[in-house]
Amino acid sequence: MDGAAAPDVAQRVEELEKQLRLMRAELDEMKDVQLMEKMDLVNLRNELESLEMANPQLARQKTDARSIDELAAELKEIHGQLRQGVLNVCKGCGNVLPSGAKFCGKCGGKA
Repeated sequence: MDGAAAPDVAQRVEELEKQLRLMRAELDEMKDVQLMEKMDLVNLRNELESLEMANPQLARQKTDARSIDELAAELKEIHGQLRQGVLNVCKGCGNVLPSGAKFCGKCGGKA
């Protein structure tokens, strides 16, 4: 019985390790998606600032869907990530970049 149990245990361990690898891969993908969403939020904030300078009334209409407090809280979180080095900002165009980026994906400038 010990001989039969050992392959079952080894097989179960192998299955669990495979599941763990898949879960880690999914977690990495989720982190990438969250990072992209935060980058999009910073870019949206830049667009809103530009829009507000050009047409303040239109800028208010664009932000009516979400409260200013919600936007401010998210921007505060992103600002913390920028200070921690998780995100960088292109000095040329203001686009948000991941910390390891060497060039800006928007303007091509050196990060």
